[in-house]
Amino acid sequence: LIAINLRATLTSAGSVPTEATVVLDTANAIPLPGSFRLLNGEPGNQSWPHVDCDVATYTYDNFEGSSTIHYQNVSSGFDNVIPGNEVDVLSDISGSRIAYTEVTLSGETVRIYDTNSLTTTIVPGFGLSKPSIGGTLVAFEDIGSVVEPGARDVSTYDLSTGTVTKLTNDNDTLENFDPDVSPTGDAVV
Repeated sequence: LIAINLRATLTSAGSVPTEATVVLDTANAIPLPGSFRLLNGEPGNQSWPHVDCDVATYTYDNFEGSSTIHYQNVSSGFDNVIPGNEVDVLSDISGSRIAYTEVTLSGETVRIYDTNSLTTTIVPGFGLSKPSIGGTLVAFEDIGSVVEPGARDVSTYDLSTGTVTKLTNDNDTLENFDPDVSPTGDAVV
């Protein structure tokens, strides 16, 4: 059994905090079907994992100055490395496309690697990071075009048109970050 204690504070005048306890009975829980598989057991950090169908992508930092994006067919276990400058991080996957951040001397860039054609598309601009991809749409954090110091915006790149569109207001000091694109690419949160 797992017990979770929840406390909610009401904001209306004269309100009092309330508490609730939720008890989950795990004795009759149904285990997840399938099998567990180690994707990468090498020394170093494997982080920022994402999966689409039977392909997983992740960042591999070997602790020796190299950070690469790997993608692996989980069924076959065949692991691939996206060609980059070995300062590559923060990937996401949709179908055969993997969006990731590549750090360059000019700043962070967003790139999209197609595992079918083995080609890379570079999103125009610098200061772009943490991409999320769905269908032909890539959303990402954009500090390269903000006016206010410390602000972060969210922009998108449409692979079918090559168009970059800013979604948030760069005239404020608010931070807009961690965008997520729906699997079909028709919504961004």
